[in-house]
Amino acid sequence: MGKSKKSKKKKVSGRGGARRGAGRKPKPEGEKMVSISFALLPELRDQIDERRRLEGVGRSELLRRYSQEGLARKPKLRKQKGSKTS
Repeated sequence: MGKSKKSKKKKVSGRGGARRGAGRKPKPEGEKMVSISFALLPELRDQIDERRRLEGVGRSELLRRYSQEGLARKPKLRKQKGSKTS
């Protein structure tokens, strides 16, 4: 006896897959974000997470907001090593 061939039919769910209009829409040039990576001490990460929970925002949103607020302040200039003040 020969082997019977079973045809494998793909289940069509109507969702997913490549199709016209699918996927996330691109943001306008001025709204595009860039990704950065940096290291924090676990205690600082925990403080950030607690604050974001209190404010009801995500970690990235909180750090963006705090960065904008911090950069809007007048900078504190540090004295350079080896310079003498008279």
